[in-house]
Amino acid sequence: MSPGDILDVAIVGAGISGINTAYRLQTSLPSATYTILESRASLGGTWSLFNYPGVRSDSNLWTFGFAWRPWSRLESIASGASILSYLRDSASYARIDSKIQYNHKLSSATWSSETQTWTLSTTTAAGNKTIHIRFLIMCTGYYDYTTPQVSIPGLSRFSGQVIHPQSWPSAPPTPPLTPSPSSPASETGTPPSPLYASKRITLIGSGATSITLLPALARSATHVTMIQRSPSYVASIPAVDPSIPTLRRWLPIWLSSRLIRFKYLLLDTVLMQFSKRLPEKAKAVLLAATSEELKGSKVDVKPHFEPKYMPGQQRLCLCPDGDFFAALREEKGSVVTGLIDSVEENGVRMQSGEFVDADVIVTATGLNLMMGGGVEISVDGEIAKLGERYLWNTVMLSGVPNLAVVLDFANASWTLGVDAAAVVILRVLKMMWRRKIGAAIPRLEESRREEEMGVEGKEGEGQGRKKLWAFNLTSTYVVKGRDQLPRTLERAPWQPRGTYLWNWWVARFGSIEREMEFVRLKSS
Repeated sequence: MSPGDILDVAIVGAGISGINTAYRLQTSLPSATYTILESRASLGGTWSLFNYPGVRSDSNLWTFGFAWRPWSRLESIASGASILSYLRDSASYARIDSKIQYNHKLSSATWSSETQTWTLSTTTAAGNKTIHIRFLIMCTGYYDYTTPQVSIPGLSRFSGQVIHPQSWPSAPPTPPLTPSPSSPASETGTPPSPLYASKRITLIGSGATSITLLPALARSATHVTMIQRSPSYVASIPAVDPSIPTLRRWLPIWLSSRLIRFKYLLLDTVLMQFSKRLPEKAKAVLLAATSEELKGSKVDVKPHFEPKYMPGQQRLCLCPDGDFFAALREEKGSVVTGLIDSVEENGVRMQSGEFVDADVIVTATGLNLMMGGGVEISVDGEIAKLGERYLWNTVMLSGVPNLAVVLDFANASWTLGVDAAAVVILRVLKMMWRRKIGAAIPRLEESRREEEMGVEGKEGEGQGRKKLWAFNLTSTYVVKGRDQLPRTLERAPWQPRGTYLWNWWVARFGSIEREMEFVRLKSS
């Protein structure tokens, strides 16, 4: 293996994280050689995979879009098709698309301290392929899209169709809806297939997917019922920010887009701090807004929209122009809150005795968590389980050389988190280039770990502080799968993410040498 056979960097995943990281890499370190490995046949990640009716962003596009190529369309919440088009255009604009190797599924990554390189084993249509690199960046997210998280008693007895949102069945194309002034939110979704016309559809789950699906399916279905074990906070936001047309009238698009992005960054930060510092007042504001939206419907705020958790502990579900609430007011949709006793042949029996008739059941119950796309990672012959490692500056893993994982914020737009991660990664890479470093290895001293966290397995006995994970949300799918996630501590550089502004500062000016071992580059 000659030096010419070794790439500097490999990015795994050609979704939002991979595209953004590639841009930061090629602009901050233009001499670096790199490739992007994508297991599927197209870029876009989630947005080229999900095709369920109405699929759209669950946060505003002004902060969801790239800082280096701001979102320029009018809508704040956009359809999956619009986002995918934006990603393709952005990759083409930055000439990142030429770096992507499609249908390259990474199965294992092996680090050698002797050669200071990673050996990547990939599976392609032409057979197995080996790639040698110096630095590995995992932009695969933390979901297992192949195995849905479904634990519904009696589901196998159902005689109708069962659909998992991430594998929505293909259907003949349908013409797009024509938006009207009375329902501008229709721009944000794809109309459901006529196959679901006159069907009684039951959604099981209360997250962003169900909040999206209910109004989209209700346009043609006989009725759509959302069954939830416990409620979520749901907020209506304008599909189009009324300030945007005015700004566009007086300012060029590039400037108005950046001003709008800055506005939403500040607004999101203020709302998060309000929820954190005054949770009872934040809850009262959200419930009052929900109560107003439900006027004229047969659905009550309590028990259907008053969660047990406080604002900020789980992601807030957004619906453009209140399309979700409009479906409830029009009695095209309804909500049932409680525990499922069992699925029967023609519907769902609740423990309360209520029976929900159904022709179609959609299991919007969440996804299993899986770090690194399920890739087997080993260091000098020893398997490195990512869920047993600690996050250094939220991007690298204790004891694992030259590897970064790109994660988002728990309660903010995905892209804000991945961009902060990319900034830290590039600072490390530039230091390695400048100082001729061959390996960067985050080191957490065992004595410090035991002092702060307690002896492994004994945290519940009062030894050490409580265990922290990369995301400390209370959502069921996170609680069930958080052992798959890297751990964190209550001190730098091992603490979890804070607010965007705090992380922006740390990413750009925080120490990248604290508790990091740098090993000199070995001569070729």
